[in-house]
Amino acid sequence: MAARIDLIASDITGDESDLRLAGSIVALAKAHREDAESLIDALSPTLVLGPATTEQLRLNAEARAAFLTEWPSLTSAQVADLLGSTAKNRAALAHKLSRRGAIFGVQFKRQDLYPAFQFDPVQGQPLPALSGVLAALAVAGLRAWEIAFWFVQPNGWLDDDARPVDLLVSSPDAVVDAASHEAEVPE
Repeated sequence: MAARIDLIASDITGDESDLRLAGSIVALAKAHREDAESLIDALSPTLVLGPATTEQLRLNAEARAAFLTEWPSLTSAQVADLLGSTAKNRAALAHKLSRRGAIFGVQFKRQDLYPAFQFDPVQGQPLPALSGVLAALAVAGLRAWEIAFWFVQPNGWLDDDARPVDLLVSSPDAVVDAASHEAEVPE
């Protein structure tokens, strides 16, 4: 670019106004180039993912959709209805229970959903063992979708590699114990 500017400047043989005009043209071209670079930067993604990462994200999205297909989940309003809440803010109860560690939720397409298996099928209340399980999984660093997948995968700490979800009602202490092993660091 500098060489082109020198070439243009050497071609100008006129008076001082020609030099000022040439300087203005050069300044305008430089500003245009800087604006174009700024626009390119603004339009470029902030994170460029490689093919392996993109594939992993695609598989994770499929796993989430499959989970929600197999395991019915409730919206915040449905949790409020299940628990008999009459609050105007239909999301408040589910969020409160989640913050207290009594239930957990996942986000799917910007909506909070609460897997129905964590509620007593007869009384509709959160299962009592859930708070112990969630506390142990929190110590292990598991959050949201990781917790959801933990519940529905075979677990070596349970008899016959059972899934924790299958024993939440019948053997809740075994599920709490299995969750507590998640935080253990192998030697």
